[in-house]
Amino acid sequence: MTNLKIYLLSPRGFCFGVSKALSLLDSKIKKEKPFVYHAIIHNKNVIQSYEKQGIQFISSLDEIPDNSPLFTSAHGIGEDIRLKAKEKNLTLIDGACPFVLKVHNQLKTIIKEGLTPLIIGKKGHDEILGLQGEIPPSTPFHILENVKDVEALNPSCFYGYVTQTTLNQEDTAKIEQALEKRLGDNLKFKFKGICAATSMRQNIVKKTLGFYDALFVIGDRTSSNSKKLVEVAKNGGLQNSFLIENKNDFFRFFSDDFKKIALTTSASAREEGITLLLKELQKSYTLEVSELSKTKTGDVQTNALKEDKTL
Repeated sequence: MTNLKIYLLSPRGFCFGVSKALSLLDSKIKKEKPFVYHAIIHNKNVIQSYEKQGIQFISSLDEIPDNSPLFTSAHGIGEDIRLKAKEKNLTLIDGACPFVLKVHNQLKTIIKEGLTPLIIGKKGHDEILGLQGEIPPSTPFHILENVKDVEALNPSCFYGYVTQTTLNQEDTAKIEQALEKRLGDNLKFKFKGICAATSMRQNIVKKTLGFYDALFVIGDRTSSNSKKLVEVAKNGGLQNSFLIENKNDFFRFFSDDFKKIALTTSASAREEGITLLLKELQKSYTLEVSELSKTKTGDVQTNALKEDKTL
């Protein structure tokens, strides 16, 4: 059989915030069946597994009866949803990622200090909707998706900004630099909210791009952190970078020209997806599997993995 060298990028698998939300929901299911506001994480396989257990996912609180238990997703909710939940006498179960909650607290500080809030992130994303919900209806605010959005800001006002946790670090840095340039001393508050799970996964991709011919990221197509990993690799010059949800996606993009490939998952995808893919590849290829990770000094270390450990 043909040899195929595979690098597994570390970290991979569910991040802390995702694991926390899923564990909490699993514990609640044993006692009751709460409604879940929005997708608990952006992973359709996870959603479908909960739906099979009788869990209903909703997009509006109008969809559920008063006095019901309501589980909130890892992406967080704002004060607008909390108030409506109180009106309906819903029992809130907070599944928000602790790092998302930290961004919420910083945004509240911006509002309390009377600054105009700026949110760097993707309009319509569940995390952004939650942050928007913290802002009083009478308070003007801006969502910044790119540098062009910065140009529309009035430089005579006083501002503070926070960021979504799952953004591309380099693109976000460009927006932050544009804010500094346009607003100067009127930019009174800054909070870089990209979480460690996002930055560590992006950093290992950037650091190892010369090691392999192609990168395959296992994750959901609706997941921001999944898409950003592929984006980071392509921006670094590796055009053979693909977001895959299953083995069919993998073989659609795979080429026999690839002699060395890298596999990883987004922060919202199970590591088991890699194991299943390796077992499938083992049927047609002789695999040589190694793990790539960063040391404390920032260097890349390679660890060969025994077949029984990976499969």
